[in-house]
Amino acid sequence: MTLLNEARSKHAERIWNEYLENYKQYPVPEYVKQNLLLPINSEPEKRSDILIIKDPYPESTSVFNKDHVYASVFKVLNKNIPIKGNTVIDCLPYTPFVTIGDKIKYRAPNLEEQEIARRYLYELIDCVNPKLIILFGNISLHMFKEDSTILKDRGTAFTNMGHLFFPMYSVNYIKKLEGEMKKEAESILIKDIETCSALYKEIMEEK
Repeated sequence: MTLLNEARSKHAERIWNEYLENYKQYPVPEYVKQNLLLPINSEPEKRSDILIIKDPYPESTSVFNKDHVYASVFKVLNKNIPIKGNTVIDCLPYTPFVTIGDKIKYRAPNLEEQEIARRYLYELIDCVNPKLIILFGNISLHMFKEDSTILKDRGTAFTNMGHLFFPMYSVNYIKKLEGEMKKEAESILIKDIETCSALYKEIMEEK
């Protein structure tokens, strides 16, 4: 274990709590009324091997014939990659939207919102120092690979800032599809989870 990792392990809980206090100062836009969504780490005294970053979702949906947004996806993922003890965060702690007349339209974050989010995500990566970062969705992918799209790069690992990333579809994308297109996207997500699981196993065997 390197001196840096030894220090991280020894002071992991304090580092995590300091990060949370800083995160609570996140500059959420005035129009957002919901509570700040905090990152989840059920065992902050341990350094996370996995960091899961996902697109913010505007509403509940059905994926894999389940109603809860990410629970069913995490259940599939958890068969080979443990969720407990690792860190899960939305790439933005709120869902950006605009009001058009009496309708609310959800939108992708603008460049300023992305830059703020990126700063907090980089700080989190430095805090937990994960071995693998799983990205769910196009917005999350853009935080670390701006010239990419999830349709092009899903299912393919890449390295950035000395960390390994693995992008997959978000449930936001799948929920917009219908019929055979939705079934195909769900099938692709399952295959990508299997590929990611194999990558995780390979990483952990090298510990």
